[in-house]
Amino acid sequence: MRTSPIRKLRTEQLENRALMAGDLSHNFLEPNDVNDDSRVSPVDALLVINTLNDIRSNSTSNSPGFHDVNDDSRVSPTDALTVINQLNASRDPNSSSSSGSTGTILNHIEAKLQSTTTEATAKIEFEESSAEKELSIKVRDAAASTAYSVKLNDIALGELLTDAKGRGKLVFSVGDDNDSHQPWPANLPPLTVDTELIIGDIVRGKLAGNNDDSSSGGNSGGNGGGNGGGGSTGGNSTGGSSSSQTSGAWIATVPAVGSLTRKAEFETESEDGKTKSKLEVEIEGAAAGATYSVNVGGFDMGQVVASSKGKAKVVWSTKPRDGELALPAGFPTINDSISVTIGDATAKFVRV
Repeated sequence: MRTSPIRKLRTEQLENRALMAGDLSHNFLEPNDVNDDSRVSPVDALLVINTLNDIRSNSTSNSPGFHDVNDDSRVSPTDALTVINQLNASRDPNSSSSSGSTGTILNHIEAKLQSTTTEATAKIEFEESSAEKELSIKVRDAAASTAYSVKLNDIALGELLTDAKGRGKLVFSVGDDNDSHQPWPANLPPLTVDTELIIGDIVRGKLAGNNDDSSSGGNSGGNGGGNGGGGSTGGNSTGGSSSSQTSGAWIATVPAVGSLTRKAEFETESEDGKTKSKLEVEIEGAAAGATYSVNVGGFDMGQVVASSKGKAKVVWSTKPRDGELALPAGFPTINDSISVTIGDATAKFVRV
């Protein structure tokens, strides 16, 4: 009987691919907002770049956020470039707005609302220009393949159907040529900050502000306001910063410990001889009610308290708005040699 020769096993070199780590995803509500802080800034591009560097060095990514900007199920240089292009477009007065509208902008309202009963988050955005108007309603982290009724106040707009990832959207417009948009509702009332958005039984809230769980508020140094989600207590939160600060943006990201992530962002800008500075500290994946002391360059900022969902975000500013604290007098000048300590961990600021 003849026997077949035994083949030796051998390895084969596969093509290099930048695969996305399991905790990385896509921000369906605002793709360019990588850190999900309701704005697009240079920090968002930096987070993608840091993740790419981690992947290339075969190390575990400690960069929190929604890194898959273009939603192609991987992280690549294109994701960082997409954010950078958005930033450049927003700085160019001759470019169209991020929503793609044309003409002079007459009205713009947007708000993000967090469900109080599920993990779902919704975003509503309305923009009206001299040429067209558009209303967009999105939801993420809802139940998969589910239809939700959508209302503004008591006006029914129709049903929003989620996909297999729990994402869904409704877009209404008039004056543009996008065939995928639905026609403008004839009975839609004028949109104001008091308009209430209702999505099924998962989201209900007014457009007056961002009631995301990680927003400033809670026990924020007596400032009140906000809609839960952790805050700051104590500290030197009186007065305003008197330091001379060069315009720019810095970020300090503390190495992750399990699901716990901590970071600080600082931005300052000067215009017409006036300087505006802002420090933002954000914590995710903490134990409910956990308290973290914050110290910047040896300066005590007080304590940050995590919400029932383990999140907290506190903002100090030279021109504080609702839910923000005053950046205290004596706050140090931020540069690449300054560190921030959040709880028991420290990280240096890096300019972006």
